[in-house]
Amino acid sequence: MIKKERMPPGVAKQTRTDPHVHLWPAQYTPKALNDYFARRGLAETVSRAVSAEGILESMDANGIQTSVTSAIPFPGMGDEEIDALNEYTRAEVAKSGGRLLGLCVANPRGGAATIGKVRKLVEEKGFRGLKLHPAFQQCFANDPQLYPLYELMQGYRLPVLYHSGPIGIAPAKDKYAAVEAFDEVACDFPYLRVILGHGGRPQYAQAANLMRKHANVAVDISANFARLAGFESSPLQELLYAVKTLAGSLQRVFFASDYPIYSQAETQRALQAATTALNDRFPGFVGEDDSRLIDHGNFDSFFAAGDNTY
Repeated sequence: MIKKERMPPGVAKQTRTDPHVHLWPAQYTPKALNDYFARRGLAETVSRAVSAEGILESMDANGIQTSVTSAIPFPGMGDEEIDALNEYTRAEVAKSGGRLLGLCVANPRGGAATIGKVRKLVEEKGFRGLKLHPAFQQCFANDPQLYPLYELMQGYRLPVLYHSGPIGIAPAKDKYAAVEAFDEVACDFPYLRVILGHGGRPQYAQAANLMRKHANVAVDISANFARLAGFESSPLQELLYAVKTLAGSLQRVFFASDYPIYSQAETQRALQAATTALNDRFPGFVGEDDSRLIDHGNFDSFFAAGDNTY
C-alpha cells in the first residue's frame, strides 16, 4: 500500500489519489500550450501551477492525498532537455513531504544510454515509473526500440503511463497513440504495468477490450470532457460504461486529472456527473465499492512497488 502521510492542520481529509498530473520548468511551455492556457484565462498562473507548490495547493483544495507527477516530453526535445525535465521533477517531488511520486521521461530512441539513465533515475533518484507520450515523441508504443525499456520496467514491477488515443493538437500526429498498438505491448510484456492515460479517448471500447484481455492494463479517466455545453461528462460516461460492460468491473480504473491541462476540481465534478447520470439510467451501475476503487483503491494496488499481482 502507498504510505499515507499526515496532513497539515486545517487541510480537509484526503480521500482520493491522482496518478496523472504534470509539472515542468515553465520556460519549456510550448506556444500551443501557452495559447491554450490563455484561452482558459490561466496564463498568469501557469508558472506556479507547474510547480510542487501549485500542485499541492490544488490537492489540498480538492481532498487529494497523493499524486503521481511527470514532466511532458514536448515535441522536438532532445537528451539535454529530457535530463532537465527529470531533474526538475526530482527536485519538486522532494519538496512534497511524500505526497508526490515521480515518473521519469525518456528518449525512446536513446538505446543503451536511455536504459542507463532510467536505471539510475529509479534506483538512485527514487522515480516510481515511466511516462511516454507516443504522439509528442512520434514513436508507436509497440516500436521494438522501446522493448529494452519495457523489460527494465517490467523487472522493477513499475508502471508505464502513456498518453493514449488522439490528442487533437496540431501538429502532433494522432496515429502514434492509437489504442491498438498497446495490445502488442501487453502481449509481449505480461507483467508490465500498462496505464492508458485518458482511457484511449475516444477509443473506449478498444481500451476496455484490452483490459478484458490483459490483467496488466489499466486506464485513467483524465481529460475526458466534451466541448458541447451541457454534455461535458458524456465522454466519461462512455468510458465507464464501456469498461464495466466489456471488462466486467471498474477495477483498474483510476481517477486522474491531467493537471494542469485540466483541473482536479473540474475532473471531480465530471466524475460525479458521470456517476450520477449512469446510475440514473442503470441503478447501481457505479456502486460505492466502485467509487472507492476509482478514488484510491485501484491506485493503491497497481502502484504498490514489489507487488506481483499484475
